Amino acid sequence: MATYERPEDARRAMDEARRAGFEAVPGHAVDRRGALRGEMADELESTVVGPGSVGPFTKSMSKGLARWVPLGTVLGVIGGALLGLLPWPGGLEVVPRLILGAVIGGFAGGTVGFTAGGFVRPERRHEDERPLEAEAGSIVAVPVAGPEEAGRARAVLERAGPVRIDETDAAGFPTGASDADRTRPVRGR
Repeated sequence: MATYERPEDARRAMDEARRAGFEAVPGHAVDRRGALRGEMADELESTVVGPGSVGPFTKSMSKGLARWVPLGTVLGVIGGALLGLLPWPGGLEVVPRLILGAVIGGFAGGTVGFTAGGFVRPERRHEDERPLEAEAGSIVAVPVAGPEEAGRARAVLERAGPVRIDETDAAGFPTGASDADRTRPVRGR
């Protein structure tokens, strides 16, 4: 099934699919649920989880981490090295103070960057307020008999410019990711 932003695009896709020999129909409740499940599965697949209290991070949080952790680490190394120039108790020479200051500062800066990157929304601040694509769009369902037919149907539906395409079973459960770019944690949309 495919989700289109505008109803006229959905009608055009149905016409093209019918001309290609498929039984294309407007999406019903089970199709809408399948598209919603597919969209939620994409979000889950693009979530990153780590050991302990690390994650789960959504894609926008991962983008923030990718930007803020290196920045915080570099700034921490610079700040720590500058602090290493000050006299320390214990009579350490300047070079060990610079090294220790840079290491400690880098660790502290990376930690601050990790914290900041997890809650500073780098883009699409309205992301949580927007409806899911499957809620807002028009859905076209194309029942198929097998993987080869599914590939042909997908190619026909893609020509009409869908917002997303989901492959589901008869009960409306996703059988795979809609698009590999959507499930990458940091890259993609």
